[in-house]
Amino acid sequence: IGLQPTYQFSRWNWFFVAAFIVAEAFMVLPLVVGVVVDNIKRKSGAVISTDLQNNWTLFEKKIADLKPIRHHIQLKSQIQTFAWNITRSPYFNQLILSTIICNMVAMASDHYNPSEGWSLALGYLNWLFFGVYWFEICVKLLAFRSRFWASRW
Repeated sequence: IGLQPTYQFSRWNWFFVAAFIVAEAFMVLPLVVGVVVDNIKRKSGAVISTDLQNNWTLFEKKIADLKPIRHHIQLKSQIQTFAWNITRSPYFNQLILSTIICNMVAMASDHYNPSEGWSLALGYLNWLFFGVYWFEICVKLLAFRSRFWASRW
């Protein structure tokens, strides 16, 4: 008597629950889904196929792998060529992606009753992010001209 566990006694129960959810979501669930999908593919696929059917499947895969020929756009000036080269650079895309992530972190770090220094730092960061976004728009407009508005992406 008096040795039974107390209801919600441990404050560390949340750690077990969080670890279980992470393990379930990122490890066990994809494994189960993969096994189920693999079994469905194995059972629904034709066991015996002729050479003609195999050739047709191979032909369809090759057609699906083909990519259209890209035509290079002739640029009108050296400035437009320079802007085009900047926008096509992987470093430019990484800069924009990093800016977006840092901007999200900065917006998420805003809280009730911040110190004056923190508010000032966030204000400067907002101006920095604004400058990077403005630079991106200007360079892309210079490089793509009217084609910038044609792309929906």
